[in-house]
Amino acid sequence: MTERIRAFVALPAPEALRRALGTAQASLLERAAGARQRPRATPPDHLHLTLKFLGDVAPGQVAYLESAVAKAASRAAVDVRLTGLTGFPAPHRARVLVAELDDSGGGLTALAAEVERAAVSVGVPAETRAFRPHITIARLRQPANASYWLEAPVPECAPCQFDRIVLCRSILKPNGPEYVVLTEAELTGA
Repeated sequence: MTERIRAFVALPAPEALRRALGTAQASLLERAAGARQRPRATPPDHLHLTLKFLGDVAPGQVAYLESAVAKAASRAAVDVRLTGLTGFPAPHRARVLVAELDDSGGGLTALAAEVERAAVSVGVPAETRAFRPHITIARLRQPANASYWLEAPVPECAPCQFDRIVLCRSILKPNGPEYVVLTEAELTGA
């Protein structure tokens, strides 16, 4: 049997956004200091916007998806602005704490739709939820009411750009996932 790999397509967080998200993580962790369950912050080098979680894919699918990532790279860099913090599935029973991003120009949604079409064309199941641009900044082992933690001020962050797209392998380990970039391309279109 051919080995399958757990993979996703994403936009790595630009440095300015990564710094702002680090500030948000520190505020969340400070507010959660006395909680029975503390959030686990996403490491800085793991901060990204997932365009499509692919699940377990076969090597033949990976080769096609690498080509799809290269094709998607012909799009222009996408402007991004941090708008707030929330919890999924909801702040009062959160498992994931996220930074929400403004996509009023529709660039992120269009890029996600392009990646979705390519993935579905090679047999990856279609996403059933609407695309909601966000970056995971922390996780919880069990659902918790994170409403108070999420009242932390949203850090100042000048608008910046996502300028790279990656196809990553996610290797699950006891201390958290390890990400291996399989292919990477700059967003270069006009």
